[in-house]
Amino acid sequence: MIERLIFVTLIEQEATRQLLEDNFATMIIANVGNETEFALDIVIDCDPKLFFKWAFTSQVLAFCFNMSLDLHDPPVYMKEALRELHETRLLSE
Repeated sequence: MIERLIFVTLIEQEATRQLLEDNFATMIIANVGNETEFALDIVIDCDPKLFFKWAFTSQVLAFCFNMSLDLHDPPVYMKEALRELHETRLLSE
């Protein structure tokens, strides 16, 4: 999976970079922004749905501008992931 992650601030970019490095050891990360634009390109051997679930639960989604915008008209895998993350389960299950 290849993805461009866009951020509003350098702090959000660097916090996300650290989370990605800590959780996906084999990922390739490249800075593609400049002094006024903050972006990372990532190459990761991971299912997009699994990555989205991780981004949602780790708060990366809140940092990443373009992933947040995707939620306005999410692709099918995002809808499925959100449905799975928000399933209601009985305590007895």
